[in-house]
Amino acid sequence: MSNSGAPFSHWYLSKQALTSCAGCPPIDLSTLPADDTRVLSKQRGAIVLELNSSLVYKSGSRIRRNEEVAMRLVKQYTDVPVPDIMFSAYHSEGGNIGMTIIPKSPLQFS
Repeated sequence: MSNSGAPFSHWYLSKQALTSCAGCPPIDLSTLPADDTRVLSKQRGAIVLELNSSLVYKSGSRIRRNEEVAMRLVKQYTDVPVPDIMFSAYHSEGGNIGMTIIPKSPLQFS
């Protein structure tokens, strides 16, 4: 395994910088292009980033394997649109899930 870069599934976001647990230097958030990474949600224990037009990254202390399992069950047994899981990683402090975006499919409330 090469130490030349950070594993994609282990990014941490602070107020001013995006850093990886692999010891790579932090990325100043103000230098990221506005149309490349957007914060979709930031709640206690989780942040959801839109990395590009096809990938969403969810990370935090409240992200657990059960969320991925539930998404896979819904996808397998229903017709409800569910993103594809591209990668995931879990540890004692939380987890990370990378998933596709379902284009033009907002939730509809009845």
